[in-house]
Amino acid sequence: MNVKVLPLVIFIAAPSTSFAEETTYFGSFSYGMPTLNVKSELSIYGNSSSKSDDFTDNSKWLAGRFGAYYGNARYYGQLDYASAGHKDAKKDVTYTALTANADYVYRPNEMVGLFAGGHFGLGYADFFEAREKAGIAPGFQLGSFLHLQNGIELELGYRTTFTQIKTDDDGGKRPELSLNRVSGFYVSAGYTF
Repeated sequence: MNVKVLPLVIFIAAPSTSFAEETTYFGSFSYGMPTLNVKSELSIYGNSSSKSDDFTDNSKWLAGRFGAYYGNARYYGQLDYASAGHKDAKKDVTYTALTANADYVYRPNEMVGLFAGGHFGLGYADFFEAREKAGIAPGFQLGSFLHLQNGIELELGYRTTFTQIKTDDDGGKRPELSLNRVSGFYVSAGYTF
């Protein structure tokens, strides 16, 4: 990257803080029902076939996060666990990720807020047939939250992670599997302090 461009990139990536410059910390737990998009591709003697399926059976998405609000931004770390099955699969595909997140927050008043942001981290997928792989996990999130009395916060959001997790094809013995996307709506409850 050109060094002259770096300060501009940092300026754009760091949201301004036009609200009160007070730091508020928070922790929360989330639950959702995700879709895990899995692609299988098999190559034998130069011929290849591929198929992409959305795994949604018995889906669950659990997440925990801890971070801080600063002005009109929030920064946090998040640990995700998602699992979903498919009628043709022998077992569920599971996904675990640790991401760094940053959201721009718009607050029309002290009680309600809207947010949009991005995340980047590392993900780990456990495919059926005992095949496991890790890869990068970039994505975005958006939604709204409600601050109730005594520091309680409720949130409804949508989150998509475009994973780069792919197994090997084992020389044509088994198909190459890739987890392309983990996405879905979630609800969250937390506490600010």
